[in-house]
Amino acid sequence: MTPPVQRRRWPGIPARAIPALILAATFVILMSLAISTARNISRGEALAVAAAEATVTRSAIVAQSLLDRHLLQVEGQLAGLSDWLQHGFISAADPGRASLALQQLASHSYTHRNLMLTDAQGEVWASAVTGGVGHSLPISRGVLEAAAREGSASLHGPLRNADSGLTMLLLLRRVGQDAAGRPILAAAEIPTALLTAVLAPMVTPPELRVRLENRDGLILAAGAGQTHLIGQVLPRSPASGLRLVRLERRTDRLGPGEVFATARPTMLQGLFAVAELPEAAALAGWPQLRLSILTGSGIAALLLVALAAALFFAVWNGQRAATEREGANTRLLAAIESLPDGFAFWDPEDRLVICNSRYRDFHDPMREILVPGLRFEELAKAWIADGTFNLPEIAPEQRLAHVLDTHRSPGGQRERQLRDGRWLRIAQRRMPGSGMVVILTEITALKQAMTELAEARDTADRATRAKANLLAHVSHELRTPLASLLRLADALQREAGLPPPQRHQAGLVGATARHLLALANEVLDLAAMEAQSLTLHPSVAQPADIFREAIAMVQPLAEARQVRIAFTEEALPPHIEVDATRLRQMVLNLLSNAVKFTPDGSEVRLLARAEADRLRFEVSDQGSGVPEAERPQLFRDFTRLASSQQEGTGLGLSITARLAHLMGGEIGCTDAQPGPGACFWMEMPIRRAAPPAPEQEAIPTRSPGHRLRLLAVDDAPSNLSVLRALLAQHDLDLETVNEGPAALEAVEIAAREGRPFDVVLMDVMMPGMDGKETTRRLRAMPGTIGRMPVIAVTASAFPDDLAETRAAGMDGHVIKPVDRALLLRALADAVARPTAGGPGAQVALETLRPMLLAELDLRLTQLELALRDGTTLIPTVHALAGTVGHLGAPRQVTRTRRVLQALREADPDGPKLARALLDELRFSFPDASPRAAAS
Repeated sequence: MTPPVQRRRWPGIPARAIPALILAATFVILMSLAISTARNISRGEALAVAAAEATVTRSAIVAQSLLDRHLLQVEGQLAGLSDWLQHGFISAADPGRASLALQQLASHSYTHRNLMLTDAQGEVWASAVTGGVGHSLPISRGVLEAAAREGSASLHGPLRNADSGLTMLLLLRRVGQDAAGRPILAAAEIPTALLTAVLAPMVTPPELRVRLENRDGLILAAGAGQTHLIGQVLPRSPASGLRLVRLERRTDRLGPGEVFATARPTMLQGLFAVAELPEAAALAGWPQLRLSILTGSGIAALLLVALAAALFFAVWNGQRAATEREGANTRLLAAIESLPDGFAFWDPEDRLVICNSRYRDFHDPMREILVPGLRFEELAKAWIADGTFNLPEIAPEQRLAHVLDTHRSPGGQRERQLRDGRWLRIAQRRMPGSGMVVILTEITALKQAMTELAEARDTADRATRAKANLLAHVSHELRTPLASLLRLADALQREAGLPPPQRHQAGLVGATARHLLALANEVLDLAAMEAQSLTLHPSVAQPADIFREAIAMVQPLAEARQVRIAFTEEALPPHIEVDATRLRQMVLNLLSNAVKFTPDGSEVRLLARAEADRLRFEVSDQGSGVPEAERPQLFRDFTRLASSQQEGTGLGLSITARLAHLMGGEIGCTDAQPGPGACFWMEMPIRRAAPPAPEQEAIPTRSPGHRLRLLAVDDAPSNLSVLRALLAQHDLDLETVNEGPAALEAVEIAAREGRPFDVVLMDVMMPGMDGKETTRRLRAMPGTIGRMPVIAVTASAFPDDLAETRAAGMDGHVIKPVDRALLLRALADAVARPTAGGPGAQVALETLRPMLLAELDLRLTQLELALRDGTTLIPTVHALAGTVGHLGAPRQVTRTRRVLQALREADPDGPKLARALLDELRFSFPDASPRAAAS
């Protein structure tokens, strides 16, 4: 039982006051955060203004210093000319010498472009620049007169030099007087570009403006990016609008807004170094910083609110969650208690935590000890002492260890029977680090149902075996007379001198007998299809002959009803590879149905054509047709039309459809065209083939000059007559008996007389002592008699029946109706098997070796194909084992049988073993090829 969840309290604080306390604390913190944010914003803005003011002040001081130094250098050179005039180094009387001196002086200075000497009217009489003499200074007379009166330098401009096209500032200074006492003025041309270069360091920040202005607001020089302002007069000159040296925040003279500005006087009277920084540029980083401060404060406030809300709801939901957990725990315990199965939970130390009443019911004698804390080992000891579970398969001294080991396993299921006969399924699962869950389910009813199901299965198996035996007996009883009829018809056809009409009639008898045999096999075919054991046996055949044979078989029925059968073939290949028996069976089924359901005196049309690699044939009648609603039911087992008056089993179309699908084809029904009636069509893939080589019947012999002696055992005289007819053309001795005891007696007499039989042809199903019992007694005879080859001649083709013949000691089998070629082949295989009959067996083996090598090459080729698709490996290896055995290679036979066993047991290495077997047989029989066999 889980203990109730205790609601937590904050020490010294009532639970109801906690939410209010959280809200109050949140409010106080938010107010503190707001005040702190406001102070930070105010302080940040003040710092930004102070930084801007410092930048402007520093820039003005630097600009003043740079301009003073530059102008002082120029003014110094002009002052030096006064000494030259006083000492006579230059004079107005010799302008050329004066110009040369000025050139030499200007060539060593980069602070100006040209030095000139003029009279009081501004006429240049000496110049450092070639061609500069004779011009007048572009300055008003009043300016010249003021410069002539004053002894200090003055800066004028800006002026545009007509020769160079440069904008100049002109620095004037009185430097002396001529012989006549007239004043001499010295002038220096200073390109404004030089002053712009001087102010170039003032580029940080880019919006900083540094200029040289006079007291009237005329811009004489400006820093980079402001040269277009040179020559403009700005309102509110620095001398009137600014308190010199001090920085002020004032309206921008170049546009809207405010600037931080200061002006510092230069060494030349009336000139000022002005520095301005727009407020927007000075405080450009401040809005972003202010936004960051506000964002950070907002996020902090949101986090604080979220934390407070989370804490508030956590506290508010605490009691409710505790209540819900207590309710969930109660419901869980109630659910466990109401389970129809027994439930128990053991902790990692195998102590009982909880169990329900159902679990206690299964341990009724130990109910009192099933309390939390009980160790599983104690419960197990109580089980064993009380005998709660039946454990007869385990020794008493090992039962406790067995129960404990089973309980400690990670999980699984097991079944145990209680002492009172009830059955339990014990399911357990160990959870990592959490213990073990055990569930007990009563399965007594399930056990009883399984027992009844097993009995029903056994009953069904017995019924299936009885059905198989019945079909085997029916097959035998039908095949035996048909075998006689079929073989006697074949013998009659081969009778020399038989007139053609009678030969044709004998052929029809044989064809009809084969058809009757096929009809007898129809039910067996259906059973094989249901068991998925029906296989196709393709061979080279002529499709046109197959269709004509089917027509010939149904022709008597058609003639009886005066129905004409019209056959049309279109582009049929001469030879195809197909199971001719099954194709003929399908055509015959469709033709028989058409003849039955067409009116007397009408016509049935058979159309067969081949297109590419597909064969299609259609059978059309002139009957009433098949309603479209009934067509889907036509191809089901035991289905007949509701309006049909014809007799039948309803299996013909079903078997035809199954065969069509087995061959990879399709079948269907449509309306006949033209006219009334139904048209049944079938389409299937085909493989074109070359004409087969003419077959030669194998003539069995044990050694050259030795007549093969055979003993045929069959209770039906007709079957013995058939065997005589089949073997009459071959040089061998055939003796016959009609029962098992007579066969054993004939074998003993022949052995005593020194003329033993080489092979026994044994009928399987005979009255009294059947063929299997006769073979067992034959195998019990001493010496070479017990090893005499025995071939089963049986009408049963069921695998179980053939296996029983092998188990009885028979070496092979031939299915009735007996085929001559198969019989001769079976005899050849029998005499080729090594026996104690002397050296003649080896001679016969060498005689048959070329044929066997050719067959081995065929089997190996089939194995290669089977290894590619992987679907026919087992039957291919099975057939290969027989061929290798005929070649007298015991080691390879053993290897082949091992591979076959691996394939039947679904061994994953089976295909690899088959590939290795293929390589070994190719190496062991290098002459196993068509060319070698032919030679």
